[in-house]
Amino acid sequence: MDRRLGVTATVFAAVSAAAFPALAVDRDTVVFIAADYAAHIWTSTQKNVTAACSSSYRSDYSPGTHVGVCYDWGGYKTLAEFDAEIAAGQGAGSHSKDGVLECTTGVDCSGYVSKCWQEDRYTTSTIDQISTKISSSDAKKGDIFNKAGSHVVLFSHFAKNGAPVFYEASGSASKVRLNTSGGWTYLKGYTARRYNRIEESAAPSCPAPAEIAAFPYSDTRDTGVSPCDQFNYYSCATKTNEGGPEYLYKVDIARRGTLVASVSSGPGVDIDIHLLRSLDPASCTNRNDKKLSVTLDPGVYYLSADTYVGSSGTEYEGPFRLDVDFTPEGTVVPDGGTGDAGRPDAGTDGGGTPANGIARGAVYEEQGNGDMSKRVAGAQVKVVETGATATAAQSDASWSFALAPGSYNIEASAAGYVTARKPCDVLSGDTVWCSIGLVRAAPEYIDIASFPYTDSRDTNDSAHDLWDSYSCAPSTGEKGPEFIYRFTVGAAGKLTATVTDGTGVDIDIHLLSAPDPSACIARNDTTVAADIGAGTYYLSADTYTNSSGTQYPGAYTLNVGFALAGTGKGTPIGSMWNTYYYVSYEGDFTGVKDTNLYDTGCKVIATVPAKYSDTVCIEGTGKLSDGRVINYADTCSCGRPCPTGGTICYSVLDQATYPWGMGVQSRPLAPLRSWAVDKAFIAIGTILYAEEWDGAGIPSADGLGGFVHDGCFVADDVGGAIKDNHYDFFAGTKSMWQALEAIFPTQSTFTVYKDPPRCSHLGQ
Repeated sequence: MDRRLGVTATVFAAVSAAAFPALAVDRDTVVFIAADYAAHIWTSTQKNVTAACSSSYRSDYSPGTHVGVCYDWGGYKTLAEFDAEIAAGQGAGSHSKDGVLECTTGVDCSGYVSKCWQEDRYTTSTIDQISTKISSSDAKKGDIFNKAGSHVVLFSHFAKNGAPVFYEASGSASKVRLNTSGGWTYLKGYTARRYNRIEESAAPSCPAPAEIAAFPYSDTRDTGVSPCDQFNYYSCATKTNEGGPEYLYKVDIARRGTLVASVSSGPGVDIDIHLLRSLDPASCTNRNDKKLSVTLDPGVYYLSADTYVGSSGTEYEGPFRLDVDFTPEGTVVPDGGTGDAGRPDAGTDGGGTPANGIARGAVYEEQGNGDMSKRVAGAQVKVVETGATATAAQSDASWSFALAPGSYNIEASAAGYVTARKPCDVLSGDTVWCSIGLVRAAPEYIDIASFPYTDSRDTNDSAHDLWDSYSCAPSTGEKGPEFIYRFTVGAAGKLTATVTDGTGVDIDIHLLSAPDPSACIARNDTTVAADIGAGTYYLSADTYTNSSGTQYPGAYTLNVGFALAGTGKGTPIGSMWNTYYYVSYEGDFTGVKDTNLYDTGCKVIATVPAKYSDTVCIEGTGKLSDGRVINYADTCSCGRPCPTGGTICYSVLDQATYPWGMGVQSRPLAPLRSWAVDKAFIAIGTILYAEEWDGAGIPSADGLGGFVHDGCFVADDVGGAIKDNHYDFFAGTKSMWQALEAIFPTQSTFTVYKDPPRCSHLGQ
């Protein structure tokens, strides 16, 4: 999300002292800058937990070391500015609830994209001024997916399953991150766009990497004559400029062991060595000025001998020597002599029979990007030819078998994953690594054919244990097993789902718009009730897991009901026109707090900036910096006159009852549902249906919206300027108001009905 403010352009210098080009940027540079923000390491202190300009502010970050620039509502900072402001004690990030704060630092979603594109500050609502709409399937690295008034992400690549992978400054994650799991569900309602000044990266001019076929390996070259000059920065050392020419090498590791690579050069030459998982500097895992030593699992790797560039821009190219050696795990280095006398696989077991070898490995979740870090502990592992079995260890999902020399197939299986096999050649007296990756299985659904529906199960019996957290409650642990239900409704209505469980059992219920935990609509410990439109939905009965890791699986009963919404529009009222109002946040205003707000007894409630006093008296409801919600109470003789006339006094509301303010007749206001009307024209409490709002996609902003409106509203409030067929739409927040203006601007006209059967759910 982003604030809507004008920000003076700054000079961007994210990764080096030299500024990037001002008018155009290539795709590789854009993605490199994006990755640099996501990989940025910084340290928070106690000073960064609070903010000098807000007494209610608390950072999401505790003192310590963190990775990824923090999310900051309205932030538009270079890495250098961010580091300097963190060191100066500014607050580490902020959210929309904190309001506009000038004493916090970081980036928000559109500020981040603006920096990656090396542009002035643009918002999600104005970024179309510098970009062009494209097809989602045509997206290339450095393009964006934008939802005006809501959020924007920067596209990186398509995963093997076709899902988009993207960088974002995420408010929910509180930082800049690479989002590999959101996929198309996360981007529903977004539009793909391309920066007008983006350029295709230069076509690779590098020859095929030199093959390292045997060890030890030595090679002598001169980077001064290398045709390859493509890799300038590496993810393993993002602030080190390797902008000079380089040579690339390829090595295929057949079994686990230790690779040692060293580079040597003469005076005035500085060549650094980098280890990569692919021909992409973003895949760098290790680097060193002279020598690196790293233990590797089987696979294909690349070495880059690259020319260092000093802060003055000098390239230290020239002749170098590369030496590479590899020692398989378990190899014994002989004390002397020749041949293989010192190797454990030399000879036999003493009786003429070749000695056994060891097949070992780990079971991991295959994510399609070479990452083996997510292990599948408890997986069952089997040698197909012998029938021998093992259970992957709980600590690291490792396993091993002692086998006679020969060729085998190792099979791994686990609940929720597709069973996989891997060939494994075992040598006498040697250890060979045959780690196996498992792909997550598609969920098995329990179909709900009709309503009302009742089902009793025990999550201990479920083979599905893949959904650990949900977007509607990301901090709530649901790491235990779950059952997934699927149902389709042909028309709008109200869904109610209730789960009951026994002592020592805790099963929570989640409603989703797609078979993905990131598509969660609502969740609750016991009952979920939601208005839904026609379509296919999913319910997940998932096992709660507490902060210590204890799971509470067991027996439960699920009851699901669905009440079809009425179809009648109601009695016509005629044409009405709109304005918007919202809760005014004190935190959005700076300046001296020199103006008192009073209650009806002329007792001071709070002292605020004068501009805030002017705004809250117009909006009628406000939220103070200390978190209290205040509401229009009456006209009075004390206080600052309102710009629209009169002097207003306020009451402090019970937040549990009136989190968004109070309308007339003590009616709680509901964002996106409440209207202020002329009570001589429409009676208070009347349920209304506005034809043009029905089917309008409401964007996400400040935790509100993100759904398709059904056109149903309630007359909950009045206003001094609301006369006849004029209504005031309660947007909830300023950002939501600005987002709605893009759909139906102020003074749009609407066809309105009263007492509509199709909106009867608002009267329940």
